[in-house]
Amino acid sequence: MDKTNKYSQIIACFTLHIAGQSGKMIFKNLSVIDQLDFIKVGETLFGNKFISMMQNAKETLNNHLDCNINVITVIENEYPVLLKKSLNPPLALFYIGNLSILSKPLISIVGTRKPSIITIHWVKEICYYLSKQGFTLASGLAIGIDTIVHANSYLRGTIGVAAQSLDIRSPKINAYLFEEAMHKKSEVLLLSEYPLKTPARKYHFINRNRIIAGISESTIFAEGGMNSGAMITANWCLKRQKKLYAIHSKFQKNNEGNNYLLSTNQAVNISEAFPVNISRKKSEEADAFFIYNTPYYLGDDEWLFIDKKNFSTKFLLSDQQDPDFVQCID
Repeated sequence: MDKTNKYSQIIACFTLHIAGQSGKMIFKNLSVIDQLDFIKVGETLFGNKFISMMQNAKETLNNHLDCNINVITVIENEYPVLLKKSLNPPLALFYIGNLSILSKPLISIVGTRKPSIITIHWVKEICYYLSKQGFTLASGLAIGIDTIVHANSYLRGTIGVAAQSLDIRSPKINAYLFEEAMHKKSEVLLLSEYPLKTPARKYHFINRNRIIAGISESTIFAEGGMNSGAMITANWCLKRQKKLYAIHSKFQKNNEGNNYLLSTNQAVNISEAFPVNISRKKSEEADAFFIYNTPYYLGDDEWLFIDKKNFSTKFLLSDQQDPDFVQCID
């Protein structure tokens, strides 16, 4: 395919995207995405109007570039490979930041907007550890677990998937990620399927969750209820038979989702890979942990100690057919 025709196909693909088409609606055989003639698809769907639609799409593309928001379509090599193979890949993604971090081993971590105290500190240490092991971590850009994931991984690699267009920096607690992503050498990538001036809608979060699951090799379910967005992400993982992990503690206050996924053997309990200890302050065991670990007060004279020296990624070896993680196994 010559460069001129390739560019026309990219614009046609982008045109279909902003016209509301999706991969699920168009692709019958995912193995021939790159050979699909998007101009003919557009003309079939929209008739003679499609040529003018393509011209408008070029203007939309330029508007995004003027705002330092880039676009990648599903027929380009830089498009996330795992997402392209997912059940319903967006025809185009808007992005700010470093696309190259998609090439690193990638784990998503999802959970509630109102995590328990134990989960807050647990996830913080897990993220820091996995980042040091060479993983890129992905999550949504919401408050709660998402914010914890990004704050503790952005220096080494984090991907945030937004439920609104990337010109809307919401919530404010994550605004710094947009600034970081603007730097060429940053380890931050922000993704969205929504064009400029698109606010977050309720169903956008469901759409966002399929992207989080789609770009990830595996997902950690930190904490969440049965009807949570995190559970929706988990279900996307299960549909594609991706590895799903869950952390669990009786001290979590919102762990119905964790309990369900673990009791039905749909997720692997990785709490042993990231051990914690709950102790009374005056116990000998607690005194020892005070010396070597940072304690977190849970109330009622109970303290949380995260035993980081025993953290491990060996749980990833449970699937011997997955060589992508081997380089990061400690």
